[in-house]
Amino acid sequence: MHWLIVGPGALGQLYGSKLALHDHSVSFWGRLGEVAPKGYELIDRQGHTTAWQTSTIQSSPVDAVLVTTKVFQAEAALRQLLEQVKLPFSSPIILLHNGLGNAQAIQTLVPQHPLLLASSRHGALLVQPHRVQHTGEGLTQIGSISPTPHVQMPVFRALNSALGQVEWCDDIMIQLWQKLIINAVINPLTARDQVLNGAINTPAYHHDVQQLCTQACEVVQHAGIDICPEQMINTVFDVATATAHNKSSMLQDVLHHRTTEIDYINGYIVACAEQFHVDVPNHQTIVQHIKQIERSYIHL
Repeated sequence: MHWLIVGPGALGQLYGSKLALHDHSVSFWGRLGEVAPKGYELIDRQGHTTAWQTSTIQSSPVDAVLVTTKVFQAEAALRQLLEQVKLPFSSPIILLHNGLGNAQAIQTLVPQHPLLLASSRHGALLVQPHRVQHTGEGLTQIGSISPTPHVQMPVFRALNSALGQVEWCDDIMIQLWQKLIINAVINPLTARDQVLNGAINTPAYHHDVQQLCTQACEVVQHAGIDICPEQMINTVFDVATATAHNKSSMLQDVLHHRTTEIDYINGYIVACAEQFHVDVPNHQTIVQHIKQIERSYIHL
């Protein structure tokens, strides 16, 4: 298969390397359009480095598009791509990023393409511009928000052979909400206090974890999805333990003075809470904190 990855950052390079090393053709699309073919390197979990090469979009028809940009960049990136590249209508577009709230706009943008949603628990660190380190093994979950049986198996088989742990989910929204809640706890708390993920397991954060999980689960239940608050609290602590030495993506954004994804994580929970008339004061407060940090370094 020929995969076009929109967003050649850490996660994009990780998935690109895994696909390329399993005999798939991989092209990258960045902020300025197609990224010229060049060599990349993957550092695996054992510390071994493997080189691989991207190809051009024109080398063969694009079979699948994997979007790994920041959530707020995805729509503009796809719009630019569609203006410059003729994609086969059979090519599915897979959204793989943190946060929720942009799928409907993208589905309107690409009505003739199957739209798939995915969640990843892999860890990746961009060591150098073209060199990525695989910092954590994890599950990739993928599903569709509309019936697309003719694209499920080729995409699933390709990802599963390359990554090893891939699960097709008939109701992907349950998994995406679970991932969102994890991100809505670990990301903003570590970004606010500039601490590593492992700090979440200390007693100082237990009340915040409980409140953020409980309030988010109440919102989710109003959306018709049953997620247990106690289960999510335990999951957050488990993830914080497994990634104890990692910097969350939001903390990395803050440290590099970049726009965060807060509007599509806790901000999305707040927006849904307003729709369902649910109180989520802890999420509102953490959004304000992160926005205040952003304003300190971003000129509006």
